[in-house]
Amino acid sequence: DMDCPPLLLIGTEGAFGFVLCGLVLYPIAYAMPGVDHGHYEDPFNTLHKISHNMTLLGFIACYTSLIFVLNSLSIVITYMLSSVWHAILDNFR
Repeated sequence: DMDCPPLLLIGTEGAFGFVLCGLVLYPIAYAMPGVDHGHYEDPFNTLHKISHNMTLLGFIACYTSLIFVLNSLSIVITYMLSSVWHAILDNFR
C-alpha cells in the first residue's frame, strides 16, 4: 500500500492515457485501411477540423475540463472517505 497525492494520481492516469492513445492506438488506426481518406482514422484531418472550428474546440475543452473535475472529485472522495463511497456515487452518473 502506497500513499500518493490525489492530483499526482490523476496526472499520471491522464499522461498514461494520452501516451497510450496518441502513440499506440492512433497510429494503429491510421495504418488500418478505411474510408477516412484511406485510413480508419486520420489524425491530420481531425486536427484540421478542430483547428478550423472554434465550436468544436470549445466542446473539446469543456469535455476535457469536466472529465478532469469528475476524476478529481472521484479521487478526492476515495482518498478522504473510502472506495465504498466512490462506488456508491458512481451509480448516480
